Amino acid sequence: MKRCHLKTLSAIFVAGLTLAPLAALHAEPAQVTVSFADVNLSSPPGIATLYARLQGAAREVCGSEPQTREFTIHGAWARCVGAALDDAVAQIHSAELAALHAKRSGQRTPLLVAKASPGAR
Repeated sequence: MKRCHLKTLSAIFVAGLTLAPLAALHAEPAQVTVSFADVNLSSPPGIATLYARLQGAAREVCGSEPQTREFTIHGAWARCVGAALDDAVAQIHSAELAALHAKRSGQRTPLLVAKASPGAR
């Protein structure tokens, strides 16, 4: 009897550890402003600089990277970072930035159109 009870408690404990960080990912989305007024978007080094800034901001918004052995949590974190980068790249309307993002993220086509906000029509 004790053995079954301990398994149930440990399963509940493990589920709590797994789901708590995921709940934070689905909370009100955080925002970070990335300035790129000082970046030349017509040059490859400028595009690379901006992309690095966007990657850092996406990681800041999504929180610190969990250990890769935590598959569920790491997968949710990676999707959060990917979605944040997709949104940021779409907002900038730069074909060169979109092409770099497509190349680095493995997308087939660059993302060029900003996603509409939920309330906008």
